[in-house]
Amino acid sequence: YSDCSGVFSTNIDGFESILTADRIEEYTLADFESAEAAQMQDIRKTTALSGEPICKVIDNHVWYVMAKLPSAKLEEYEIGQEVSMRFDKVPGVEAKARLVHVSAEEGSEEGIALFECEQYIEGIFSVRQSGVEIISQQYRGIEIPISAVRVKDGQQGVMVQYGINEIFKPCEIIYNNKEKDTVIINPITEGVNN
Repeated sequence: YSDCSGVFSTNIDGFESILTADRIEEYTLADFESAEAAQMQDIRKTTALSGEPICKVIDNHVWYVMAKLPSAKLEEYEIGQEVSMRFDKVPGVEAKARLVHVSAEEGSEEGIALFECEQYIEGIFSVRQSGVEIISQQYRGIEIPISAVRVKDGQQGVMVQYGINEIFKPCEIIYNNKEKDTVIINPITEGVNN
């Protein structure tokens, strides 16, 4: 009988006793590097000795990502901060996660960050090692040249061509990129007729 609900797997690689959720607050850079150095083994056998692990149940409600980062980058994060993550080995997927632990030794150039995720992602539970992109802030909208922004009656917006006419559409500027002279805008739709 399983002691928890989750995803059944016969992929035993030896990390089951090394990487455990009950040690989240204890992991250090040395733990990360020793796990990184260990070769994952795919132990698929047709026979097993008594007491030998042959399968596991992976908690698919909460899972964790441990990442090695430069110490300067770790200082930018706060415990509880929400981030988005993209994984090299699971393309096209973006997971929402929350920072739960940071370990950086005094004077060390690198440290580790542990993120907790509650989002179910197909295939993520078979991935043990992957490059990861951690996105702490992103802007979603329409990128336009800053010169396209107009002000009409004290409201910022853009002119949109409609047939042979131009119509003023109010918008909100959510990001200003001074290097590229562009802005990211979102349309304002509340109280707007057209």
